[in-house]
Amino acid sequence: MTTKNSILQKCDPFLSKKNSFAYRVCKSLKDGDFSKVFSSQELAHLLNEGAGKKIKVNNLTALMQSLLKEDIVKVKIIGKGRNKRKFWFPGWIDKKQVESKLTGGIASTEQVFPEKLVKALDRNFGTEIADLNLNYGKSGTCTAFLFRKILEKLIFLTFAKNGLSDQLKDKKGDFVGLKTMLNLATVNKVQGKPFLMPKTAKEIEGIKFLGDTSVHNPLTNVEMKTVIPQMPFIITAYEELSKKL
Repeated sequence: MTTKNSILQKCDPFLSKKNSFAYRVCKSLKDGDFSKVFSSQELAHLLNEGAGKKIKVNNLTALMQSLLKEDIVKVKIIGKGRNKRKFWFPGWIDKKQVESKLTGGIASTEQVFPEKLVKALDRNFGTEIADLNLNYGKSGTCTAFLFRKILEKLIFLTFAKNGLSDQLKDKKGDFVGLKTMLNLATVNKVQGKPFLMPKTAKEIEGIKFLGDTSVHNPLTNVEMKTVIPQMPFIITAYEELSKKL
């Protein structure tokens, strides 16, 4: 059985090459920052918080080869084609357990979302987080609806906190739909930064579609395997918006 200590011992030779990619990954393992499953986007974000050359998501696989060869890091690929996503985790975590969680096993929001994001959302989204704990991995339809609701609520709360809630109303004074909200979130800024980066807003349309399907399409259910590939974009959008709360 591969233990955490044995994996961390394998990291020692890589820690001698300071600020190299392998050094940054092994240091994150040693420090406990990289201790669970991360999407490619999440892992790149984590590694880019430190010193050194910025890492691009598309380069992760090539850069990881030496660590994958030593089983210091493992990777699980979920989905196919445009929906293909890679998830990275420490070598001491069992791959079958990871696969179970990613493909519909029961998980908590602490596992679904980064811990910092859970804390940022907890104050205003206690009910939604509790509901996610009940439904994630069990019902794709309920999960898609909750993700869409959190997204819409996040946009509303961030605009309201920054005195811009009127921007979300049409000429009649009614609140606009989520599609328009997403567009407004890309053009309205706080301290020079948009509520949502345009690329993020475009990518998050997938969960909007699944959320709409869960509510308005009486003939179709949303499966967890359809929701899971959207997770990197959901997390990125939530993180960008939560910083404006």
